[in-house]
Parts: sequence; C-alpha cells; structure tokens
Amino acid sequence: MHNMKWRIVQQLSILDPWFKDNPPALDWSGARWLPGEIDLEHDLMNTLVHQYRETTGEEPGIEASPW
Repeated sequence: MHNMKWRIVQQLSILDPWFKDNPPALDWSGARWLPGEIDLEHDLMNTLVHQYRETTGEEPGIEASPW
C-alpha cells in the first residue's frame, strides 16, 4: 500500500512539480486487502454461487470491491 501511495505522489509530481514540495496526505478508507484473495473454487465461493442461483435463478456476477 505504501508503494502505491508513493507512486501516486510521484505521478502527481510529474504532472505538477508543486507536489514534490507539497505531497498530498493520502488516506485509504475501507478494507485494505487485494481483490481476488478467495479461490473461485473454494467451498465458500461454491456455496455462495449455489445459494445465489437457488434464490434468484440467475448466474451471479463475481467481482471484487475494497468495501
């Protein structure tokens, strides 16, 4: 996460040198994990997919979100 913050500040500094002397304070709210941490074939995922299908009669959309 720290590396990502550094890269954002670095990119901002390229766009506007003012940011080199005035780096923004970045605060990541919400969860702090990378998406895709659960194997799609994990028992939990299989159960969730099965129950979603049973409840809605549709295929679930599987995607990650940090919150």
